[in-house]
Amino acid sequence: MFALQAVQRFRDRWEQTERNNLKGDIQRKVAHVGLDKHYKEVNELEDAKEMDERIEKAIKPKEGVEPLSEEARLSAIKRARLNFMTKSFQDPEGAAAHQK
Repeated sequence: MFALQAVQRFRDRWEQTERNNLKGDIQRKVAHVGLDKHYKEVNELEDAKEMDERIEKAIKPKEGVEPLSEEARLSAIKRARLNFMTKSFQDPEGAAAHQK
């Protein structure tokens, strides 16, 4: 009987802990919705423009090298875009704090 009660108390505590964790996860997700919306409204276009500029600069042929074929150019654009997408994000406040 004691073992059964101990297991039931453990189960109840476990379930309560899981509910609390789920509530916390949901609250964090809801809090980030505003940040995501702000990013999409303000910074997404800036990031896309900057990325396009970086891609063009990255695939620009060097002096004395003949221009890429259309297929090679598209492939280079895709590689450069993937490279920049995995390494960049817009954070003006963080950048300002980092420069101080």
